[in-house]
Amino acid sequence: MGGLQRQHYIAAVIWLALMGLVYSYFESRSRPAASVVGIGEIHIPRAPDGHFYVEGSVNSVPVRFLIDTGASSVSLSSDFARRIGLQDGQSAEFSTAGGVVKGELFFNVSIGIGMLRVDGLRVAAIPSLGGEALLGQNFLRHMDVLIRDEVMLLRSKSPTQ
Repeated sequence: MGGLQRQHYIAAVIWLALMGLVYSYFESRSRPAASVVGIGEIHIPRAPDGHFYVEGSVNSVPVRFLIDTGASSVSLSSDFARRIGLQDGQSAEFSTAGGVVKGELFFNVSIGIGMLRVDGLRVAAIPSLGGEALLGQNFLRHMDVLIRDEVMLLRSKSPTQ
C-alpha cells in the first residue's frame, strides 16, 4: 500500500470512528428518560422515533421496554428470557406484525416500571424479537394510560377499579 493510500485509509478509519461517536452521543440523547411524578405515577416522554420507551424490570432484572399498546402481552426476546433464568416455558405460536412465529410462554412473571409492579403475569419469549422487550396489554390493563402532548402517563389503577 502506497503512502498516499495509507493516509486515505487512516483518514477513513478516523472519520468512521468519529461518526460512530457522534451517532452514539445522539442516540443516547434521543432516549428521554421517564420520570416518577408521584406514588404509582410515571410520565414517559415520546422518543424522536414516535414511540414510548421506559426502563423497567422482569423478575427484578433490568430491561428497556418499548410500550406496545397493540401487543396483548409482555414479550421478551428468547435470549433475554434465557439470560434471566426463565425456565420450563410452554411452546406456543404468536401472531406478530411479521406473521406467525414460534416461541414460549412463561407464567408467574413479575414486571416492574419504577414503583409500578404487576406480579403473576404471562410473558411471551420470541426468538425473533429484537433487543427491546415489549410492554403489552396484560401489564397495561392494570394501569390508567393517558397520552397528552407527547407524554404518556402511566398510573396504577385503584384496587376498586
